[in-house]
Amino acid sequence: STQSTWGVFDNPRLTHLTLNLHNNKLGPAGVVPIATAARRAARLQYLDLNLDHNEILADGGEKLCELQKDTSLHTLILSLKFNNLGPDGTSPLACFGFKPGLRFYSVTLDGNAIGPSGTRALSTIKDTTTLHTLTLGLCQNFVGPDGAAALASFRTATYLRAVNVNLTVNGVGTYGERQLATLLEPCPVKVILNLFQAPTK
Repeated sequence: STQSTWGVFDNPRLTHLTLNLHNNKLGPAGVVPIATAARRAARLQYLDLNLDHNEILADGGEKLCELQKDTSLHTLILSLKFNNLGPDGTSPLACFGFKPGLRFYSVTLDGNAIGPSGTRALSTIKDTTTLHTLTLGLCQNFVGPDGAAALASFRTATYLRAVNVNLTVNGVGTYGERQLATLLEPCPVKVILNLFQAPTK
């Protein structure tokens, strides 16, 4: 049952949790009890949460930010593929880049049409003073040249040690590729890029 699922967070010894709720028709309202329950887990340090294909929409993306409050998380892995987040549901997710104590943050957003504006919001994580490692899964998101240019700003990051970005099928174009190429120049952060583009017919 749903109640017993959230009850796992009440275990006082819980420190690590992987929760796969892929394709469960949660909607935005279904995100609320997850975030609320996670905040009760005072010792939770590692959370791997799969909410792929749940139509959580922009409102659900905002509600997920509750996870940044009152928890001891040092590792957060979110898989949010194909949830119709759009840029408005993506922008709030940048908040985890500034959560005190969080060292590793991975968010997979394939197929959410985040566009350049959602990408720009995520690029603000470059200013983090908490994260060591960031992974962004951005396949099929209409990132475009402007979004790619925003991501290139990670070269100015001073605290991050590693950034892994998957930009498969995003139409970054020649301009975007040139901007991203600057990440391969010597800089304080190690960057791994996947830029596979679908072949032109």
